[in-house]
Amino acid sequence: MPDGNESVLLAKSRMAETSPAIIGVFGGFGRAAAASLIEGALSRSFKVCSGFMVLEDIADCARKILAAPCDATAHVWEMESASQCAAAEFVKNFPVTHAVVTDAPGKGMSGFLGISESEALVSLYYNSDAEAIAPALEGINKNGVGFSGGIKIKEARQDMAGSCEPGLYVTISIGGEEYSCYANLFGRQNARNMSFALSVALDLGVFPDDIRYGMAEALLPPGIGNVYRAAGGGFMIDETSCPCPDSVSHSIKDLIELDAPSDTVRIAILGGMRCLGGDSGHWHDVVMSRACLLDSVYLIGEEWDGAVTGQPSLRGKWASTDGFLRDLDMSVMNGAVTLVNDSGFYDMAKIVQAACPSWSGRP
Repeated sequence: MPDGNESVLLAKSRMAETSPAIIGVFGGFGRAAAASLIEGALSRSFKVCSGFMVLEDIADCARKILAAPCDATAHVWEMESASQCAAAEFVKNFPVTHAVVTDAPGKGMSGFLGISESEALVSLYYNSDAEAIAPALEGINKNGVGFSGGIKIKEARQDMAGSCEPGLYVTISIGGEEYSCYANLFGRQNARNMSFALSVALDLGVFPDDIRYGMAEALLPPGIGNVYRAAGGGFMIDETSCPCPDSVSHSIKDLIELDAPSDTVRIAILGGMRCLGGDSGHWHDVVMSRACLLDSVYLIGEEWDGAVTGQPSLRGKWASTDGFLRDLDMSVMNGAVTLVNDSGFYDMAKIVQAACPSWSGRP
């Protein structure tokens, strides 16, 4: 294996020879979903490779580029960097053509600003209003595309009507043109990630129909809103990598408002959010006050001990996922739409796996 410097030189030479589109995706929340949707949107027109990079380790980044197929025409990389300098050094060697930041100005912003120094950069895409992001982008002479300007989400609905699955249907306006897209994904907050994918693909010359088909077939990492068919004829929504109480609350709201047949049973299985520290009690109360509007709620973890009790929809609390699975009669989920949400502490992917025998980590 070549050493670090040699790897960088070899990877730089390959990129110069093949000139692929390089899309960097930054941010905390939404980064993995955005990258996967971009990959899907490009898949019918490009040979796409993808992965994750920490830009401070440029030698490792170079090795990942060298490990990618030589004939890849688009690279979609989740990128993480706390250093503007490290990101700027990266683009000196590997010219990023499109950069997305999913939750600016916040996590990933330093790296995003470093990437913006790429001479090859065609467009910046950001998930913030102009007032919040303008100071960060001041002086950058690039095509900044954000939700205060060229991108507008006209409609985002969670609907079972079209595909009989609780998928996400979004109508997006870009430059005055409207586009309708679908993803096998739960959570209306992902409408922005779909708009990023649409914007990047359009910029790269992909036909709208190819974007729509590619996005509908996009494969997302487990735990970020994937929808699976359950053994009993219902659906499981896998949000087992969602640590944010806002995200949990939004997902419960989407489940309550899901456009579905009137007899659809809506269930939530919620893991305790151990990461919240001193505000834990408040946030668990907030989440439970919304969850109690569902047909059935099951709670896992001691964090729920002080949460709202006495609600008719509350079916019980368990200390562990294994204990819950031992006690649960899986038939209660037959025909239902069940949200499984975990902040990562209770290994609740086991529940999705138990309910969906064909589960392989992908929908």
